[in-house]
Amino acid sequence: MAKKGRRRDCPRKGGLQQAQHNAKKGGRPSNKSNGINKKKKNNFGSGKKKYTDDKETGSMLPLGYDPLQRILMVGEGNFSFSRALVRLFEGNGFSLLASCFDSEEILHKKYQDAKMIVDEIRSAGAFVKFGVDAKDLMGGTGLAKKKRKEGLSYEDLFDRIVFNFPHCGLGIKDQDKNVLANQQLLEGFFRSAVELLRPEGEIHVTLKSGKPYDMWNIVGSAHRASAKKLVHSTIVSFKPESFPGYSHRRTIGFKEGLDKAENEEIESRSRTYIFVLDK
Repeated sequence: MAKKGRRRDCPRKGGLQQAQHNAKKGGRPSNKSNGINKKKKNNFGSGKKKYTDDKETGSMLPLGYDPLQRILMVGEGNFSFSRALVRLFEGNGFSLLASCFDSEEILHKKYQDAKMIVDEIRSAGAFVKFGVDAKDLMGGTGLAKKKRKEGLSYEDLFDRIVFNFPHCGLGIKDQDKNVLANQQLLEGFFRSAVELLRPEGEIHVTLKSGKPYDMWNIVGSAHRASAKKLVHSTIVSFKPESFPGYSHRRTIGFKEGLDKAENEEIESRSRTYIFVLDK
């Protein structure tokens, strides 16, 4: 799921279609929110409760994810993390917008299993968008036009914005230049994501630990890029086995002999950084 692709401007695709949804009762608040699929109505819980951990949500799901949360996945590789969320949500994907940087054509060339995975996500009611630049989420999600015309409502924003294993993938050999390029990617992402985050929402970014990733200074990048609006809340060990069917993929595509078996490359050495808006 790491984004190591050649950076380019993402194509602009259609905006979000609004729909109304009353969430199930029984201990959970009733929520209304919008959808994002023009062909199939997608329902989004407003998520006015802050979900900070499994105990507070009443959920046993990892990282406190919940099917009532409006979730934006950024920089997906073969979309297997989004599929894992759908499976954890017992087939309810109506609150999920999964996006990747590649076009649909390039994605299928890179990952042979991508079409099958995307089909499963869509069949669960989730919406999938291709060609979304992590540094321009407003444009990539189609919300830029609405913002210009009438401004964004609470229902347009997200409870969780998730970017797993970001990497600019420019193939830069010089370590200092490589670090700088990835810091710029992170800062562009945080600058973009903070505009789409609900007041009680969270941004999740997962990175491998050790060099060069520790040199990216992700906390400093979030602080600078958001003009001090984002604060670092906590770090959680990322456990790929908690997400059924998830398989880490490099952005250059799966290469036999280069990629390690299953999730060996990220096991026991990856962490999820969680950021929230400063109150």
